[in-house]
Order: sequence, then structure tokens, then C-alpha cells
Amino acid sequence: MCIDRAGLNQGDGPTHHGIFDVAFLSQIPNVDIYTPITFAGLDLSVRTALQKATPAAIRYPNGGEDEAVMDAFYPQGVPQTIDVRMYVPEGQTPQAFVAVHGRMASEALKALAMIPHIPVGILLCEYIKPYTTLASRVSQLLSPYKDIPLLLCEEEIRAGGFGMMLKDALGRLENPPAHIVEVLAVDDSFVHQYTSEPIRRTAGVDAQAIAEKIQSLLQS
Repeated sequence: MCIDRAGLNQGDGPTHHGIFDVAFLSQIPNVDIYTPITFAGLDLSVRTALQKATPAAIRYPNGGEDEAVMDAFYPQGVPQTIDVRMYVPEGQTPQAFVAVHGRMASEALKALAMIPHIPVGILLCEYIKPYTTLASRVSQLLSPYKDIPLLLCEEEIRAGGFGMMLKDALGRLENPPAHIVEVLAVDDSFVHQYTSEPIRRTAGVDAQAIAEKIQSLLQS
């Protein structure tokens, strides 16, 4: 299943935003969900899905690639494996981590620029389901970083979505990571846009919301 216009899209109506599919697909057993954010990653996701004997959903946004995302996560080009990519600003030890998929990687990078005094790392998930596999990989990547907040960010609805499912999967690991895990997502509602402001601002899941949430977590 190739799902175009994933996430929030400027100009789409409230019933047409791609914010519901992650929640219902996450409840179907044995369905893999790929979330490529590069052209090469989309090609790799399709080829990988065709090689497996399980159903797959490949979610991709409209528009082109973000150069900032390419520079941060793919400085040597896109590898030929689907994985979770880590970005940590050079020379910094993160005080918090943000896990995202899709275009939320762009928002996370913008959020870091808003709070340069707070070192923050980003995990970019090129797939999100199976969540048990994702949780193990995230835990492995975070193992050197103890007792710091982990913020799971998405531009889809909260109920049954990426953040809720991954938080549950992390908690059910044999050795759960010792992190405060919070979710930033669209509340369980349609996103109505009455002004010309960016749609993620309207939904409360833009860079500003991420930066504010990180600061709140570190102050609690």
C-alpha cells in the first residue's frame, strides 16, 4: 500500500489530512509501516517491501527533499538499509532526544535551532512498524545516554499512533530504557485551518511546539 500525502498538508481539508492511517494500520497484525523521507529511501522501501512476505504500507509526503534533513542524516548519501538514523550536533552531549518520522525531521531540526543552548539529539525512523523491532533499535541507540527525556513527535493523531505505540513497546522491553518518554501529536480531532498560519502550527506539532516541550521536560 503506497500512501501519498502522508501527514499534514497545507491546503488539504480537515478530513483529507493524512493523519489517521498510522493509527489504524498500527492495529493490524503483521503489517509493516515504512516512512521514507528521501527519494532513494522511497525506492528502497518499495524494493524491501516487495521482497518480504508480509503486507506493507509505505507512507511518503508530498513535495521534495529537505536539504537540511539530507545534510543532517545522510551526509554520505542514503544507505541501502532501512534503519533509525541518529543526528547529534557535533561536539555536543544531548540533554534530550526527539524521535520522529517523515517531515517531522524538518520540524525537529528547526526546533534545535530555536534552543541552541540545549543540546538535543534526533532519531529519524525510516520505519515505524513492527514497533517491537523499532523499540529495540531505539533502546540500543539511546543506551549511551542515561536518564534523559525522550520526546516522540508525529504529525498524526495521538490515539493509537506512532508515539503511543512506541512508548508502550519501549516499556515492554526486557530492559526498558531509563528515560522519561512523552508524546507530542495531534489531539484526537480534525485539524481545521481558519488562518494562513502553517498547518503544523495550527495542529500544535511544529518546531515551536517541539522546542517548548523539550524545555518543559528538562524543567520538570
